[in-house]
Amino acid sequence: MSKMENIKNLFITNELIGQNVLISSNHNENLNGLNGTVIYETKNLLHLQCQTRVLKIPKNSAFFKFSFLEDSIDGKYLIGRTEDRISKLR
Repeated sequence: MSKMENIKNLFITNELIGQNVLISSNHNENLNGLNGTVIYETKNLLHLQCQTRVLKIPKNSAFFKFSFLEDSIDGKYLIGRTEDRISKLR
């Protein structure tokens, strides 16, 4: 099984809400290196609780490092609702 297949399978068994995440790369350089907890997810955004504020991060413009992954993942692979993402992988 390839590395990307392993990552895709992790998203079947792991919900993103409640996961700690680091923004390893973003088009907006001010967001690089921020970390927080995913508190909500929409089709195109992750809502992160970062210290005292909530940030809405577009999935397609960032690379995310989740606590359950060794490497960062391109946010374009996260686009879509959770249930749609799961059905695409089957």
